[in-house]
Amino acid sequence: MGHKIILTFVLTDLDEYRSRNTFMIPKTASWQYLKDKAEQDDIKVKVDEAFDVFQEESAGKRP
Repeated sequence: MGHKIILTFVLTDLDEYRSRNTFMIPKTASWQYLKDKAEQDDIKVKVDEAFDVFQEESAGKRP
């Protein structure tokens, strides 16, 4: 396997995050996604949706 393939696998493997007591932030809740959409008219909706997605994803993973 090439280095890039291994890196992609590790960065997208949920078990890798769980093993370090962390979790993956969904793409639509990431800072880069929101930054890229900042000039759009519906940015408030996108931020609200990002919070919702983040809360749903992290709800079962909190201690």
